[in-house]
Amino acid sequence: MLIWADGTVNQPDLSPEIQQGLKMVCRNVELEARLIDDLLDLTRISRGKLQLQLRPADAHELLGDALEIVRSEIEDRHLKLSLFLDAARHEVHVDPPRLQQVFWNVFRNACKFTPEGGTISARSYNPRPNLLVIEISDSGVGIAPESLEKIFEAFEQADPHREGLGLGLAIGKATIEMHGGTIRARSEGLGKGATFVIELPVPAPAG
Repeated sequence: MLIWADGTVNQPDLSPEIQQGLKMVCRNVELEARLIDDLLDLTRISRGKLQLQLRPADAHELLGDALEIVRSEIEDRHLKLSLFLDAARHEVHVDPPRLQQVFWNVFRNACKFTPEGGTISARSYNPRPNLLVIEISDSGVGIAPESLEKIFEAFEQADPHREGLGLGLAIGKATIEMHGGTIRARSEGLGKGATFVIELPVPAPAG
């Protein structure tokens, strides 16, 4: 269904109404597939069956790969993107696809909750040699104080009117903790943007 709709949507002989309908079909199929994947991941996590394939990886590279996935959303919404990747030590021992998924989810939320023309930034630094901190910030709708911890619970969302089941951050939190790290949110309140802080251990240099 998705392949057919995606391949048909840009045919020039289709009316705007049909093109719009096909785009909605693509969007809904992609959303349902993502929800199924999230539910499967959540089930594996709850049963302790999510297996990580750990290997050395460059966190900056994974961050960049996640950004490329949402770049079209950033451009479509005319969002201003700033990168401050100052961490000298950003080689981590992780499951690269899983960590990239966490970065992607945080970036996607930033795009979704930031009004057109707003800003998104990513920053990295080493507060000490064995720790990497990555902060992803936006100028979006913000998070109420009472929701700062709840948003990491499955089926919870800061905004109940948004699409999805609120699984991404719950999966992200579990994934980061399985890597020996932490993730938390900061916000001065509704309408004041939000920052997600991800901390990951940095292995000692070989030798």
